[in-house]
Amino acid sequence: MSLLLLFGLSPAFKAQEEREPRAEESEHHNSEVDFWRWTNFAVLAGILAYFIYKRSGPFFDARSVAIRSAIDESARLRKEAEQRAAAAEDRLSNLAHEIDSLRAASKNEMAAEGERVRLQSAWELRKIQENAERDITAAASAARRELKAYSAGLAVAMAEQKIRACLTPEIERSLVGFFLAELYRDAGRGPGGKLN
Repeated sequence: MSLLLLFGLSPAFKAQEEREPRAEESEHHNSEVDFWRWTNFAVLAGILAYFIYKRSGPFFDARSVAIRSAIDESARLRKEAEQRAAAAEDRLSNLAHEIDSLRAASKNEMAAEGERVRLQSAWELRKIQENAERDITAAASAARRELKAYSAGLAVAMAEQKIRACLTPEIERSLVGFFLAELYRDAGRGPGGKLN
């Protein structure tokens, strides 16, 4: 309200300045105008300060809250980054130990796998040997049977040759006669060897 009053008085002051003041009046008038100018400025500055103070409080409060939350967030992020860096350093420091344990585990696995392969190979070799022994035994039995059959055939052939060499027509007739006599004699007895 006072601002409007001051702005309303401003044209009156202007009109007063335009008239020709006297020297004393002019000095008094200039000091009065200066007083009102400074008063007008002080009122305007006070109103501006009041509005700035009234409006800036929530603005600066919100701004300080935003800054505080950004600081808290950055502190939280820094703490997380430090934790991750510490975890990474722990893993790096334990990396040599982990590599050694992995090497030991792989050596143990290789030894166990080698033992398993050795046992598997020994079992398969034993099976192959057993199968080979069975095959050899079967082949030897078959060869013995063939040899016996061949020997028997050869013995019969040799006996036949000896008999043929020793057999003269007279011995042959006497053998045929003996054989026929035996047949007649067996034919006269009937089944079971009884005479008919």
